[in-house]
Amino acid sequence: MENKNIIGTNFIITNRNLINKFGLNSAVMLGELYGRSNYFKERNELKYGYFFAIKDSIEKSTKLSPYK
Repeated sequence: MENKNIIGTNFIITNRNLINKFGLNSAVMLGELYGRSNYFKERNELKYGYFFAIKDSIEKSTKLSPYK
């Protein structure tokens, strides 16, 4: 049987201070955007320091929606 780490590498980083100040959903969103920013930065794919993220992609990866 293959031994798999339950955490793995596909996670969203957030901060307890952000959760306390903005709420869990907002903190998760900020963590997701931070991760995406680093993803593009590591690949030198930022354009003028910016990146984009499609709504559907964020909803799929965070399970958040505009109504949460």
